[in-house]
Amino acid sequence: MHKITIGLVGCGKAKADQPCPARKLYTSQLFRAALRHAEKRNDYVFILSAFHHLIQPDDTIQPYDRKLGTTEAEKELWAEVTTAKLQSAVCKLKRVFQQLQCDDVHITIYAGANYADPLRGKLLQKGYYNIFRPLNGLQIGERLAWFKEKDER
Repeated sequence: MHKITIGLVGCGKAKADQPCPARKLYTSQLFRAALRHAEKRNDYVFILSAFHHLIQPDDTIQPYDRKLGTTEAEKELWAEVTTAKLQSAVCKLKRVFQQLQCDDVHITIYAGANYADPLRGKLLQKGYYNIFRPLNGLQIGERLAWFKEKDER
């Protein structure tokens, strides 16, 4: 049995003004700290996007201006599509690690509650129980301090 760790990093409002890899499109200090931390601590990293749902850091994308919906129905739909995309990525990993089960997948969500709450619910429904939210309840400044403390170790 092989444990796989996946980091999911929330996107940011501040963006570059031209198409570029997702890791460079989002320009906020918080996004950069989250991505840097996630890439150090996880086998695979994806970015959570209100527009693209789930993207790889090196995927080239266009700038966009969209926030995650405010209604529960919009958030549920976003979480459903995002979970389906994540399951597709996990299925590709299962071809490499043939004995991989949902219990072997450890997911850490580095995003605010607006993204993390609906996504966590859908992941639990699909059998992914090893879900971690180290930023849960932290404000932006507290998140930056958390990353700084963890990455200095």
